[in-house]
Amino acid sequence: MSVDFDFHIHTVFSDGSMSFEEVLTALRNAGLSKCGITDHFETGLPHSVAVSEAHYMDLFNRFKEKARKSGIEVLLGGETGLRPDGLMLPAKVPPFDFLIASVHRVNGRHKSESDYWREYRTYIERGIEKGGFQILGHVEGYLPLTPLGANSDTFDERREIERYYAAKYLTL
Repeated sequence: MSVDFDFHIHTVFSDGSMSFEEVLTALRNAGLSKCGITDHFETGLPHSVAVSEAHYMDLFNRFKEKARKSGIEVLLGGETGLRPDGLMLPAKVPPFDFLIASVHRVNGRHKSESDYWREYRTYIERGIEKGGFQILGHVEGYLPLTPLGANSDTFDERREIERYYAAKYLTL
């Protein structure tokens, strides 16, 4: 199976490591025909986009035009946090083509591990009921594990911990 598009790309404007130019080079090298830039737009998140909407849109539109000339279609997405009372979008955001909502942290004190994951599921369930987004992000991956002391040194170790918690607490 070949991959033709990626709709979850972060840039240096949030927690990604590439500029728009570097993303374009990577898209060309990967042979992708379509992508979605989905930087974080989330109140209270340290790596949320911090530049003005006008400045971000100016840079994004330049990137989009260069990508178009390379035969790559670009959509403007965003990723924001999800909590029981809804989305964590700032007051001013760009005109998204689509929005990803993800639980990045679970607030509060929990008496047990199962209480923590029950709260996580509540965030997801209430978020789905409230809506306002098109994609539910990383429900069983990139889980908010910090309060459980489940941080690790490598990406693979973290994914293994997430698989454990997903299998134990996040049934369909």
